[in-house]
Amino acid sequence: SGWGNDVGLTSCSEEEKALRTAKEDKLTIALGEYCAESVLGVCINKKNAYCAFDSKLARIVQEDGRVQLGKSFGSAKHPDCSALSPNELQRIDMSSMDFSDFYEDMYDAIELPNTDEIQKRLQQSVGGTKP
Repeated sequence: SGWGNDVGLTSCSEEEKALRTAKEDKLTIALGEYCAESVLGVCINKKNAYCAFDSKLARIVQEDGRVQLGKSFGSAKHPDCSALSPNELQRIDMSSMDFSDFYEDMYDAIELPNTDEIQKRLQQSVGGTKP
């Protein structure tokens, strides 16, 4: 985004576009910045590293679970985004995790009938009126 796009100076790769979408969807964990290329000891190219997950639920379990297990995601230069083992998952206390991001998606996906439809269904179920 920004002035570079307006004048055609920038373009994003498909990987960068996918990362942007994953960040917007809260599917990533930022690991920090590292020097990707240096010349004569001077960093000339820095990059940011992320762990990206398929769902918010997976990200939450990884993020909160690793804290409980004392297991890190590694460093920006040497990330460890590997899955938790079945043994590790069994040792996690899921009741202490914050699933609010996940609940938000669930609530957004629920389609409740309007009040007129609810009243109509209630009347039909108790024999008040016929459809």
